[in-house]
Amino acid sequence: MFSTRNALLRLAAVSTVAAASVGAAGPALARDAAAAVPKCPTWSNPVPAKGAIINMTDIPLGVFHLADGKCPNGGGAYDQRLPAKKDTFHYFGWAEAAGVYVGPGYTGAGYLDGDLIATPVDGPNFVVRPKGGNWQIYVWKKS
Repeated sequence: MFSTRNALLRLAAVSTVAAASVGAAGPALARDAAAAVPKCPTWSNPVPAKGAIINMTDIPLGVFHLADGKCPNGGGAYDQRLPAKKDTFHYFGWAEAAGVYVGPGYTGAGYLDGDLIATPVDGPNFVVRPKGGNWQIYVWKKS
């Protein structure tokens, strides 16, 4: 299952990177695509529990640090792109991370110690990290 998932995870880069570079498609397409990108969440307490997001894929993922609704990249969907096989604590120095943007056509899920903890969501949407610990994030092409 993981070998098939890994092959599909590589395809998820198209969605994440396309959300960040949609302006190259031209003004009309950029405007339409930007309208389809959801804005990162806003929570009443925007600081999530301590812990990191670990990108288990072979592609970069859009991640957001705080759930404050102020994401500057990906059309407002994420703060930074987390490279493949990196985590938000070591790569960005974040003591906490709120979630991951999942692009259109893809599904994402969060695991804690190998157990599914964030129900898979179809993009465009978010995998959010409302409880502590270091979450392993997987994203794959929707079948």
